[in-house]
Amino acid sequence: MTGRKPITKDSSTRSRCDKDQKGMRVITITPNAQPRLLTIYFTDDPGKKECFPQSLVTVRWWKMWGKFPLSGDFTAND
Repeated sequence: MTGRKPITKDSSTRSRCDKDQKGMRVITITPNAQPRLLTIYFTDDPGKKECFPQSLVTVRWWKMWGKFPLSGDFTAND
């Protein structure tokens, strides 16, 4: 049986889906500036609204993330 190769399948019965290749889709985005770090309020006593302080680690991370080169590619939905 030397010299024989397997019989090729009919292309319509193949399980792979690459027969209908579609073109690449390009999506253009409008970069947004980094939003401000949110101010969080809580109520301790009835009618008294107090500001919840952000931790120093959170503030440092927010600044570091804003300086990252790819942060400008984030959109409002990210």
